[in-house]
Amino acid sequence: MRKMKELFDALEKWDLQVDFFIDTCFLFYIFDKHLEKEFVAFCKTHIVALSSFTIEEALFHRHDVSHVFRERFRHIVKDDLRLYRVSVPVHPGERDIEKLFISDFDKNLLQIVPDPSDAVLLVSAIEHNANILTRDKHHLFTTKLENYLADKGLKVYNSFPK
Repeated sequence: MRKMKELFDALEKWDLQVDFFIDTCFLFYIFDKHLEKEFVAFCKTHIVALSSFTIEEALFHRHDVSHVFRERFRHIVKDDLRLYRVSVPVHPGERDIEKLFISDFDKNLLQIVPDPSDAVLLVSAIEHNANILTRDKHHLFTTKLENYLADKGLKVYNSFPK
């Protein structure tokens, strides 16, 4: 874990506007489907970030993914991947704190996105005026959420937008 944590820690901190936040499942998807070249090119033309919450989830699930992910991710990060990390004041597994963080932002948001982990990512994205890249179709690809984000000019994508 230490090597992966150090790798994520090496990402430049960012607190300005973000074009796209990457969800944990999308990060793993990139490497599972061998989309590293597309990812690197996408990061060169957009401000792409991982939240500290997403990074903690990735570190927790690192044993669930093959060593290939770890090796390929390490390789592209060391080749100066333009990927940023954004600090979020909550941590995975702290459900009550996650819910408080979400309701402090919008008390009705958990009615739209009932999974607190997904809602934490959504709050981070909205705070940074960012779109979301995810493969999680259960909570983030709903008409309710699409309508909620439309007013903000934001979208959720399940692949790199053209």
